[in-house]
Amino acid sequence: MRVSPSVRLIAAAVALMIAIAFFPRWLLPSSFFIVWHGQAQQGSAILALGAIQSSHITENVPDAADFERFLQRDLQSYFADARKEPAVTVEYEPLRKGVTQSGLSFPRFYLWVRISGGTSAADRGAVRLSAIDKKRFELTDFVSEQTIRDNPDSISTIFPALVCETIRTKVTR
Repeated sequence: MRVSPSVRLIAAAVALMIAIAFFPRWLLPSSFFIVWHGQAQQGSAILALGAIQSSHITENVPDAADFERFLQRDLQSYFADARKEPAVTVEYEPLRKGVTQSGLSFPRFYLWVRISGGTSAADRGAVRLSAIDKKRFELTDFVSEQTIRDNPDSISTIFPALVCETIRTKVTR
């Protein structure tokens, strides 16, 4: 049986009205309240999203007692595997203070790393990591200083704009 577009539209409108009336707010996307309840509710939608983001940080970022140890372990493991070496040393410094939470993704950290002393431009670079389940960090991106020098735009699709500025400052020193 073929259903006309106008019938589908009416059914969707009815479903939305039922959702407004019966579903708890936390089950509906925050943008829903901005559209259906107008500007007066925008603040509560943003607060709800902020609460969810905060819970993602709490649920995924390792406790202070484990943070440095897990970070160092996972950086060393990643670069040892990537270089096919049994062990490497990794020094790092944050490119942005604290954690970055964007939407509902895993909390992210941005670092500048020096691998095995950072003697060449291939041994230094920018890293994006995600904190996962309070137990580990997953390195999602590494862009070497050499790559950044050769293609300065290579970082703009990976790192936030302010972090890109910090990276460019490090590369031009």
